Amino acid sequence: MVTVGGGRCHVLAAVHDHPVEEGPALLDRLRGAPDHGSHRLYADAGVHVDPQRRRVGWWLTAARAHGRDVAARWPGWTVEFWEDRWTEHVRAAGGRFAPPVPDRAAAPADVRGEALERWSGPRADARARLVAAHPRMSVGQGFAPAVSARQAADARAVIEAAHGAAARP
Repeated sequence: MVTVGGGRCHVLAAVHDHPVEEGPALLDRLRGAPDHGSHRLYADAGVHVDPQRRRVGWWLTAARAHGRDVAARWPGWTVEFWEDRWTEHVRAAGGRFAPPVPDRAAAPADVRGEALERWSGPRADARARLVAAHPRMSVGQGFAPAVSARQAADARAVIEAAHGAAARP
């Protein structure tokens, strides 16, 4: 989810690294890309670039070890890491990014369901398969790692325990 200045909105696939990591080259890449106008659904990550003020704000809902290193990729710009505060992007985007307001009552069950789906069973390393099949293609880090059946079962047990603990007063 990328918004630029006062008028552009781009919805990008989540297969590469976070777009903010491209630095100002992101603006060049998006110059000819389709403008989606606005985005009204949830997103896992986003960036707002204000070229006039030379300001960048970005966020994501997953853990990222090198999140603080992004400012070095935008020399001469003010870069803010909003952590998981997507509402900062909503404010900065001037109506172009407006996901639905979360239903707080349904959130625990929704999170449980999504977590159980993610850890439903073993999976192969999708990124490694892509790299092997297309060695000259640039493949980002936005893929979940391989998971064994035992790891998936352990994760599901932790999810159920956490959901049960959260439901208790």
